[in-house]
Amino acid sequence: MKNFALKLNQELNKKLKQIHNQNSCELQLAKQAIITTQKTILELKKYCETYEFSSKSEEIDFFKNIKPQFISKLIYYNEMFNIEVNKPSTTKHQTKYYKKEIKKIEKFFIQNKESYKYYRTGETSLDKNFFIRKKFDITLTIENIQSCYDDNFNTTHDYTIAKIIAYETLLQYLSAKSNPNAKTNESKKKVKWTAPKVAFVELIYALHAEGVINNGKISLNELAQKMEQVFDIELSQHSRIFYEIRSRKTIQKTNFLNTLSDKLNYKMDQADG
Repeated sequence: MKNFALKLNQELNKKLKQIHNQNSCELQLAKQAIITTQKTILELKKYCETYEFSSKSEEIDFFKNIKPQFISKLIYYNEMFNIEVNKPSTTKHQTKYYKKEIKKIEKFFIQNKESYKYYRTGETSLDKNFFIRKKFDITLTIENIQSCYDDNFNTTHDYTIAKIIAYETLLQYLSAKSNPNAKTNESKKKVKWTAPKVAFVELIYALHAEGVINNGKISLNELAQKMEQVFDIELSQHSRIFYEIRSRKTIQKTNFLNTLSDKLNYKMDQADG
């Protein structure tokens, strides 16, 4: 399941990137992204209908970490579409409008602070209640009404996690919209990865292996996507590059990481005189 889902997510991200590149109109962008994401989620759902999880742990991982990555995109583009289609016509009123939408999201995080804390701190104690199908408990807060429609593809909290992910991204979108000058200044400060891609892959896999991002509760694919955004680099086949790194005919396979260590030690020696 995990390999299928990761490949599906990579394909979706590639399609969404093309949609962003081809559309300057946000409404058109959102509409196309919604259609594309819905089709992908349908593929995931059909696969899930015939797939038997090998363990409870695999099922929890799917509904806690994998499925929300897909649903969050649908929530995000739906929210974007609704926000843009209802925005005022004048720039002055638009700024106030976007700030009002920001307050709505902040209210959501306050109302769901326990779920947010549970997910972002990597808690696992209630995973069997939150991310196993047909474990509905009326005493639990069920934000996901759609769970009632298909209990084979929903748990009590996977939609809430998806909404948290979506709203974090939406908050960035609205912050830029409410302060366009800040967005311009931020774009001027953009950093770009200028070393070879293979070095970039070494760094990503090392960070993931050490579990230093989100307490290790982040998929390799998601980490790669975030790093691509930060360093303005496209990396569609990191697994293939990693295989090439593993195949190196040397004792020390991590050339870039070794170089980083050597350079840092040299710099510290210089500083020590």
